[in-house]
Order: sequence, then C-alpha cells, then structure tokens
Amino acid sequence: MTGYGAGTAETADYRVVVEMKAVNQRFLEIAPHMPRAFGAWEGDLRELIRTRVARGSSMFTSAFEDRSEKRYAVHVNEDLPAPITRRSAVWRVPWTHRCRTACV
Repeated sequence: MTGYGAGTAETADYRVVVEMKAVNQRFLEIAPHMPRAFGAWEGDLRELIRTRVARGSSMFTSAFEDRSEKRYAVHVNEDLPAPITRRSAVWRVPWTHRCRTACV
C-alpha cells in the first residue's frame, strides 16, 4: 500500500491545499502537518483517517492562504506610552541599551 493524493479548494477569499502520502507499514501511524490555526481539528482528522485506514504510515499536509481583505479598526491608547516613558526615566538606562542586553 503506497499512495499519494492532493487537492486544492479555492474561493475568492481563501485557498486550501491538502496532500496525503501513505506508505506500507505494519502499524498505523498518522502524522498531520497543518497550520497552527487548524490545531483544534487535529483529533478529528486523526479519527477520520483511523476509520478509513487500517495500517501504514499516513502523512497529511495542509496549507491555508487567506486572500480576504479584512478591515480592522485600530484605536490608539494615547495614555499608555506615558507610564512606559516614566519607567525608563526612573531606570536611567537608555531604552536601546536595555533592549540589547535583556532581549538577546
């Protein structure tokens, strides 16, 4: 049992590409590789494959492309930078110097 399949689904806003590879193996092994956003469905995917495949190594890969033009409302909290500025003045250490030593 060795096989490969691929499929693509497209709309004006989204594109999904799915590939599945299977090779002969004594036991069932399922290896899904999908975007992190789809992680909630990994268990469902494993169960679906388990109901249709008895044994073998199944590798499932998916890719998702969001083409939609989403519009986000951005609100700037102008009061927020003031406490940050006061804190850096209290520390008396330039912001760039602190970032170089603490962030590395």
